[in-house]
Amino acid sequence: MKTRCRISGLDGLKVTLAKVKEGVASPEILEKAAAGLKERILERTALGRDVDGEAFAPYSPRYAKRRARAGKDAKLVTLRSSGAMLDSITTQARQTEVSLGFNPSKEALKASRLQAAGVGDKRIKRRFFVVSEDDRAWVVRTVAGGVKEKIKEALK
Repeated sequence: MKTRCRISGLDGLKVTLAKVKEGVASPEILEKAAAGLKERILERTALGRDVDGEAFAPYSPRYAKRRARAGKDAKLVTLRSSGAMLDSITTQARQTEVSLGFNPSKEALKASRLQAAGVGDKRIKRRFFVVSEDDRAWVVRTVAGGVKEKIKEALK
């Protein structure tokens, strides 16, 4: 003789799990991560630091004089000649990924030249638009914290 026992509450569990699934794939969490990543890049660049935390190589004497004549800081390299390039950094969050870029594309060309080809007679490269290991760890913590909050909300 078979005996059946029905578990009650499965419908509620399904609803809760659906909310958890929805929360885990939340563009809101990824948007927060993308915005934070952009802010981390801008903060370290404003401090004159590259992705590895090292000070940017100084401006060439000729360019430093030109900056000084224009009333701009000639000692701290912040990549803010006009501000257009750094101000044009954009973020986009999709269901499972984030991207950072530049708009308009002429600012992307400036960034690429700074990072890959280098600038000035000595072709000095300034690696600023890179995700570091610390940045990756920060993104993981941010996303994990967001997911944890979504799970808590779903369990209420």
